[in-house]
Amino acid sequence: MSNTTETVLDWVKANCLKDKPNLVLNADTSFLSNNVLDSLSFLHLVTFLEQQFSVKVDEDDMSPDNFESATTVAALVDRLRGA
Repeated sequence: MSNTTETVLDWVKANCLKDKPNLVLNADTSFLSNNVLDSLSFLHLVTFLEQQFSVKVDEDDMSPDNFESATTVAALVDRLRGA
């Protein structure tokens, strides 16, 4: 698991699972099918990504495919960073 994936996963665990204490989250757990991200937490995640990784997440990047799991979010960040 990449450092980016771990960072995303740690943020989601700390900020999005308060009402889901029994959900076991790993790098490939679907945020969407498990209702991990609501609209507000999604926006907070985008803000976190922009600040933490010095990237700009455009509207075109805000597709469900890019926010399916910690792995897909990390891939988006890596792409935006040019890695």
